[in-house]
Amino acid sequence: MPTALASAYLSTTYKVDAERNAIALRVGQYNAALDRLLKRLGVRTWAFVTACNPGSARWPDWRNLPRRRRLERLARRLGCLTLSGAGVGDDLEWPAEPSVLILHIPRQRARRLGRLFGQNAIVVGRRGGRPELVWCW
Repeated sequence: MPTALASAYLSTTYKVDAERNAIALRVGQYNAALDRLLKRLGVRTWAFVTACNPGSARWPDWRNLPRRRRLERLARRLGCLTLSGAGVGDDLEWPAEPSVLILHIPRQRARRLGRLFGQNAIVVGRRGGRPELVWCW
């Protein structure tokens, strides 16, 4: 894994539009608010995935929007709940990247979705655990 690329993912806040307040996730950091939401919904596994900017190359919004909608449709067809969100880098040089928190999705299936949309990595987790960066290659 390229060091600069890994650093970019690790210095990103993965924001989830939850019912009451936004939930801010960081790789490796336990998040009690997410755990409460997962418990209330009866969900054990999740993944934070984007369909935008494949291969970490900036694409215009008009190309990213249909990809995001397709990702949401695929997740629903798999029987998963989704919440919208965005990946926001600490340096703010990269624009916020529209993303989806996919609930009740196994890690390998989420990785395949990331790969399908040309992503380098996704963030996954389990209730009670810490968000983990998973490479899609």
